[in-house]
Amino acid sequence: MIEILTVTMNPAIDIATRIARLTSGRKLRCDEPRLDPGGGGVNVSRAIKELGGKSTPFIAVGGMTGDLLVQLLAEHGIDPICFAIDGLTRQSFAVLEDESGQQYRFVLPGPKWPDSLWQEALAEMAKLARDTKYIVVSGSLPPGIPDDFHASLTAAVGSSGAHVVLDTSGPALKAAVSPGKPEIHCIRMNRVEAEYLAGRSLEDPNEEMAFAQDLVNRHAASIVIVTREQRGALLATRDEAFRIGPPHVEKVSAVGAGDSFVAAFTLGMSRNWSLRKACSYAVAAATSAVTTAATELCRRADTERYFKAITGSCA
Repeated sequence: MIEILTVTMNPAIDIATRIARLTSGRKLRCDEPRLDPGGGGVNVSRAIKELGGKSTPFIAVGGMTGDLLVQLLAEHGIDPICFAIDGLTRQSFAVLEDESGQQYRFVLPGPKWPDSLWQEALAEMAKLARDTKYIVVSGSLPPGIPDDFHASLTAAVGSSGAHVVLDTSGPALKAAVSPGKPEIHCIRMNRVEAEYLAGRSLEDPNEEMAFAQDLVNRHAASIVIVTREQRGALLATRDEAFRIGPPHVEKVSAVGAGDSFVAAFTLGMSRNWSLRKACSYAVAAATSAVTTAATELCRRADTERYFKAITGSCA
């Protein structure tokens, strides 16, 4: 039995470095890079591992960079299910400019998939779902995979009883919740993604909550979560709706906060925690992630400390 299967259709080798100042037209000498296995679902699996849980990543890999991705995961003690693709697993890199304190993130697209290949991957995941409790689908889709892939995946695993947790953005997010698509178990969005889907500003907390509850009422998802740094997270279902605020910390980098949130929340659900407890743990993990640099995720000790602070004060 697989408690948590994470799916990453477009994984990456994440490279992080820093430089004194970015300028054009000259060679820029960077510090020694840090390499991490990346992509939404991969990061979720890394965070679950850090938090003391276990998951199985399903990853698309190709070429030398694909081999390196698997090697980096092994160094983290994670054994993935690999789905072979043509071309090279993509790379992405983040550069911290010391002079300004700003971080610049460069994300490559990944190889293009033919229809036959993504349909084959969908069939493989449908087989795995028969023995899986939660399927976390996180990150972008590579070129060639249609925007409604997540809806197709939800439909394909529907009879298995596996619960889909979706964390994506842009047209893929819109397609996943469009009318007539199968209901997803849980959707997590940040502020930008929620406002894109709503087509308007959600700065008013009441409008933000109403938007989440509308998605639930339209059967887009059983659980809708919207996260933002200062407000923490709101969660809506047909039976309850609440917010969990974050403790105050000094922000270092927002990279990995969303993935850490999804990891902790799904881990909590797999342990049969209440939604409020799981969401509190997720806010704690996201808070921990923003205190770490570059491509680092949450830290277990910090997450536990923030979790105690949140649960001691939340209503």
